[in-house]
Amino acid sequence: MARIIISVSSLLLLHATLLASEAGGLSFLNIPTSALSASLGSTTTADLGRPSALIQNPANIWQFKRFAISFSDRSLLGGIQGIKYHNVFFGFRVKQLALGLGCLYYSVDNIEQYDDQAVYLGNFSFQNVAIPFGFSLKTSGLLWGVGFSYITQNFSNIGYTKETFFAGDIGVTATDLLPKSNRYDLTVSYVNKMLFSKTPKVALVNSASSNSILGFKGLLRNNIFSTALFLDLLVNPSINIRNMRLAGQLQAKFGETKVGINAGVNSLPLYQVAEVTYGDLSKYSMKKSFGLYFDLKQRVVINFAYEWHPVLENNQYISMQLSF
Repeated sequence: MARIIISVSSLLLLHATLLASEAGGLSFLNIPTSALSASLGSTTTADLGRPSALIQNPANIWQFKRFAISFSDRSLLGGIQGIKYHNVFFGFRVKQLALGLGCLYYSVDNIEQYDDQAVYLGNFSFQNVAIPFGFSLKTSGLLWGVGFSYITQNFSNIGYTKETFFAGDIGVTATDLLPKSNRYDLTVSYVNKMLFSKTPKVALVNSASSNSILGFKGLLRNNIFSTALFLDLLVNPSINIRNMRLAGQLQAKFGETKVGINAGVNSLPLYQVAEVTYGDLSKYSMKKSFGLYFDLKQRVVINFAYEWHPVLENNQYISMQLSF
């Protein structure tokens, strides 16, 4: 119990002291990096033990397998065309140190351009690329992680000068917080996500993807079935809004093979500035998700997810991970 109090208190202290103070962009980093994460409301503990956790919390890339590689693809269902999102992540463990490397690609093609008199000026495109790198160190039930990302942002055909950014993430995760039991488990995870601008000068900034996140995962299991509850509390100082993410998972185990279903809700408003109403936040931010997954001996994992959004196009995700 003492370790629970110490661990949670340390995470809350970090949560209070590591906030940034300005505003920026690059919200494509909020797109879930796997179908598993998408189906579980993008909660920070959803991808625990997978290299795709590198963007959300670098502490969580620690894995028991020696090598892992994952692929993910996101597609929009509906009328919007020309939007692409793909990623690939690699994870490698050496004793108690896990290393992660990834590449994310996001683009929007054929965007129409008009001048102040509504005269059509042609089409342009938008592109983001991120190359994240990080490591996670395991020490007696705690995972410590640091991550960095090299990010580019570019528009074509509008005279835009390509911008470059650096992002930095600091995370810690406390696992197995409850007394040793085969039936119960509790995980607490904290990450502070910051954005460092390289041009025109190096400066600490915030963006829609810069958050302080405190996450919890509770697990109840027996010989065949297990259930898990995921909960995140988010603070984004650039917009002075507090959100919550909530998800649940039901899993069945047959020998070394697992199958399961997931459901989640992303961006449940907890607090907002006076000029922003709950209805606005629900309409433009909140997403509901559902997913399925198949895990063959922790070597081949296939995930599918579907997200509903009240305004934007709905999304579907496909992910595969191979571990050795």
